[in-house]
Amino acid sequence: MLPRDRYYAWLEGRTPGEATEADLEDRSSAPGCTPQKIMPDEREAIIEMARDDTHADLSHRKLAFTALDEGKAAASPSTFYRVMKAEELIGKARRSRPKNLKKPEIEATRPNQAWQYDVTYLRLLAGMFVYIVFILDRYSRKIVGARASHSRKSDDIIATWDQALLAEDLLESDDKPLAFSDSGSEMKSKSTKGYFNEIGITQDHSRPHTPNDNAHAEAVIATAKCEYLYLGEFENIYEVQDAVCDLVDHYNNVRLHQGIGYVTPEIKHMGLEEVVFEARRHSLARAREDRMTYNRGTGIPEDHVLQEQLSMDFMPDKEDVYNEAR
Repeated sequence: MLPRDRYYAWLEGRTPGEATEADLEDRSSAPGCTPQKIMPDEREAIIEMARDDTHADLSHRKLAFTALDEGKAAASPSTFYRVMKAEELIGKARRSRPKNLKKPEIEATRPNQAWQYDVTYLRLLAGMFVYIVFILDRYSRKIVGARASHSRKSDDIIATWDQALLAEDLLESDDKPLAFSDSGSEMKSKSTKGYFNEIGITQDHSRPHTPNDNAHAEAVIATAKCEYLYLGEFENIYEVQDAVCDLVDHYNNVRLHQGIGYVTPEIKHMGLEEVVFEARRHSLARAREDRMTYNRGTGIPEDHVLQEQLSMDFMPDKEDVYNEAR
């Protein structure tokens, strides 16, 4: 039996006795239009960005923020996902890279021969995003440049490179490093290409959908986030930049790096790693001799020195060596 209130709601606006069979057909309860539905030109902009090869490495979430930063489309990541899924641009359908692309060969047999760079982001307590550009020396693993900004545009890439080149005294050098990155839009933009061409730097990029090509830069970002940045909460970009400066100092000068023999990137960058290795070998050999003397019952040698103290005796003053090298 039909409830009374439902009957009267249906009857509203109709004349009793004149209802036809068509009036009894089921109708959707959804509104006739969706006020927040994206406009046709917005949909086309999303599709165009998703099909652009320079964005082939970006997920729908990163693509949404990239579009927002570049002023091409202002829509949520979920909207990007729905449009891309409808156009079969999610997953394998977007992966249209040529089959025979060679893995990039990056020669790095000395410091400042090849630099790799990438961009990451953090969310402030207020919900806004801050982007951080990291530049890494491929040979020494030293972070030679890091800068926080409110956007991830070409100007931010250029500013970070200017700072890094100045810090390494390479602005006027004729022997500048190779610039290697992924194929992000800000890395391949006309402004970025023009900047590198003007100062005499060669660019190279990783293959689409192959983040391992830029693995060293990706690893630095993962370390920076997990070991440093995720441990804090930031109210503004100035706090982020302070944290970035602290992490760069600790990463370069304190943290031992497995890939370069458990020395710091700064030691490797300055060419002092063999001094450290020799000091370690000497300390271990001396410790073995002392243990043999002790275990044979002749006591601890009078000139026994703790391993870390002995290592420091063999280390030259870092600043003196650096100034001499310059």
